[in-house]
Amino acid sequence: MRVDLDGEVLEVARPTLAEALKAGIAAAERRGVLIVGVTADGRTLDGPELERPSDEPGAFGSISLISATPALLVERTLREAAAAVDDVRHSQAKVAGLVDVGDTAAALEHLKGVFATWSAVREVVDRGGRLLGRDLVAMQPASIDAVRPVEACMLGLTQSLQEVKRALERDDWSLLSDVMGHRLDGLAKDWHMVLSALADEVAGDGGGG
Repeated sequence: MRVDLDGEVLEVARPTLAEALKAGIAAAERRGVLIVGVTADGRTLDGPELERPSDEPGAFGSISLISATPALLVERTLREAAAAVDDVRHSQAKVAGLVDVGDTAAALEHLKGVFATWSAVREVVDRGGRLLGRDLVAMQPASIDAVRPVEACMLGLTQSLQEVKRALERDDWSLLSDVMGHRLDGLAKDWHMVLSALADEVAGDGGGG
């Protein structure tokens, strides 16, 4: 079985997916990079196949591993998060519109997606900082004049989501509509700018394009 990392052939103890991943991770660590993609016989592997890799020999003829620097990986996820907050504006407007016409059941269903997106944005900033060994919340992107803009966006998001929680606890649909249609909409615009600026900053420090 042929195993390579970014085209460089690796030696493996046994011809299995588990051993290929073990060898690839070790080689990536020596280079200071992370494994970001795995293909086996031309098919992309993900999910359970990678979480519980098979140690049975002969399943694949070739396995290719793709790496990226931590900075490049964080840059990409920040740009993806910036795109996601653009999309969440439409979901938030949908929630507000449904509340305004009295369809609260449908509004609550759409609200789940809004919460999931904002949770993912927080996770991207937190995990990105851990990968880089930097506090992204405290970072001051050169392209933004405001002081500690990431921290301000985090605080604004926390406060807005707390308001959403209060609105739901009190069945205050007017408040929910206002937060979704106005406050979180403005916050999403700010987040898009900040996440894009963070991505540029990380790229400038070695992420690449």
